[in-house]
Amino acid sequence: MKGKDFQPSKYAIIPLRRNEHESTIMTDNTYHERQKITTLEAEQRSGLSRNYLALLLRKGKLEGERPSRDWFVYVDSLENFLAKKRKPGPRGPRKQTVTDVS
Repeated sequence: MKGKDFQPSKYAIIPLRRNEHESTIMTDNTYHERQKITTLEAEQRSGLSRNYLALLLRKGKLEGERPSRDWFVYVDSLENFLAKKRKPGPRGPRKQTVTDVS
């Protein structure tokens, strides 16, 4: 029900937006949107687990954003991370050698 003071041209629904410059980078005085992917897509592209990707995002080694519960990874950041040489992880328990004490 419309009240007697309601005028359609006077009121408008304006969608709420997050900060538009939050996920943009500046190049040549123009803004370009950075391409984002979910951690699931990043897992498929990189072969790294989603938990490890989330850890890298929390530590700041990967760039991304977390608007709610899930992370979004910037594609350029993921590509730069994958291009770098990384130290290999642990190789399992070391075998002990038996020394012959005679």
